[in-house]
Amino acid sequence: MLRSAPAVLLALVAAAPLAKAAGPYDGLLVAVPPQVNCLVLVDVQKAFASPLAQSERWASDISARFRSGIGFVPPDAGRLVISSQVNLSAMTRDSQVGLVTAQQPPSMRALAEREGGVASDLLGQTVCLSPRNVYFAAPASGTLAAVYPADRQATARWLRHATTAKTATLAPYLQAAADAAGNHTVTVAVDMANAVDPVILRMSLANSPIFVRHKNVDMAGLSRQVAAIQGLTFTADVTDKVAGAVRLDFAFDPSPFRGVLRDLFLELLADQGAVIPAVEAWEEKYEGNSLTLSGPLSGPDLKRVLSLFAFPGATPEEHPGAAADRVSVAATRQYLGAVEAILADVRRTREDRGYEKTATWHEKAAAQIEQLNRRAVDPVAVGAAEAAATRLQALAASLRGLPVDVENLQQQQYAYSFRAGGLFWGWSPFAPSFVQTNVPEIQKKIAKTVEADREKRAGLWAQIDSGMANARKELGEKYKEKF
Repeated sequence: MLRSAPAVLLALVAAAPLAKAAGPYDGLLVAVPPQVNCLVLVDVQKAFASPLAQSERWASDISARFRSGIGFVPPDAGRLVISSQVNLSAMTRDSQVGLVTAQQPPSMRALAEREGGVASDLLGQTVCLSPRNVYFAAPASGTLAAVYPADRQATARWLRHATTAKTATLAPYLQAAADAAGNHTVTVAVDMANAVDPVILRMSLANSPIFVRHKNVDMAGLSRQVAAIQGLTFTADVTDKVAGAVRLDFAFDPSPFRGVLRDLFLELLADQGAVIPAVEAWEEKYEGNSLTLSGPLSGPDLKRVLSLFAFPGATPEEHPGAAADRVSVAATRQYLGAVEAILADVRRTREDRGYEKTATWHEKAAAQIEQLNRRAVDPVAVGAAEAAATRLQALAASLRGLPVDVENLQQQQYAYSFRAGGLFWGWSPFAPSFVQTNVPEIQKKIAKTVEADREKRAGLWAQIDSGMANARKELGEKYKEKF
């Protein structure tokens, strides 16, 4: 009997399920709202420690940008989690919660003073409402959170969850991505299960230009394949270079549509105005129920991907206008520097092949400018920045095929997306109920408009440059200092 005891114990141990090892993001994932369908995980310290980051001085760049109000990543950040609820039918972001570990998160009352906002009690927690349309909170020690856009009821519901949850309550696809995230510097996962209607998709696919290149495609089978998509996961590993990968996961083997699915994905990026030229040359690989595209990525390209999830960061204590009730020359200078940095990032896309498919990057740049802290900033600088943001929106509209009236630009209002074009609706400028209209003719008209507006877009960039230069000149004359 005693001789068999070790064998019995061994059998019991072998049969018992192994406890999942704690992941590096688990402490933050507990506070992620359960309904989100998009997750961004960034190991900030790992990125900063990479040879590429050190040679390109990422840490000092991020620190300078954070002090200027660009981004949510403080200089002492450890890991970052951004969770979003994205309407995949309309491709709009409904809500977003950012969580970052930091050595010294600010107190909410001090932050409210620096933001020019309001500190208040919410469910026993002090929160800061910023005039930049964001709520800041500190749900746990060493954690800074931001809820964007600012919705008090939504913030209360999130805060109740964040302070009572014991474990993460993510969708299975997002949880699987989070479990594997420790191996990567950046992970972006989107849960896409049940997001695509197969019947409507089939009608939409019939209008896709890629079928000029791919003959005799089983349209019904392809529609079933695409509609069975479970999710998308983007990863980036930063060493002395950036290695990127996008994996599309389906309910069943996608290899019968080798080549076609790759082109559909690239076309979707192009239609959404989110082209990254490097991705077009990535290697294609099929394994199990997944299609993976992988290859090199530049630092600016990685920054563009992350800009999709950008929102206001907390004003640091050392911000020159943090507690000023009057115009500060230092705050104005820093604000202009932040605007110029954003413009420089998007201006680089003009040199890229496929510039006509970069509307999204222009929209995100405009949003970043609008999210900057304007406290203690001279109205001349704010006016120039607002004019630049308006022109970036107009550029995005032009790149999407909407004619731009440059002369009457100030009287025009541009939405960030001027037409319905949700997931896999890229081949139609219409909402789903109009999918059977004269799509090819409309596509040709849009292409002609984009081409015809080339000179107008050059004129808009000239207006942005001259507007910023004139603001610096006026401010220099006003304060007798260099801006």
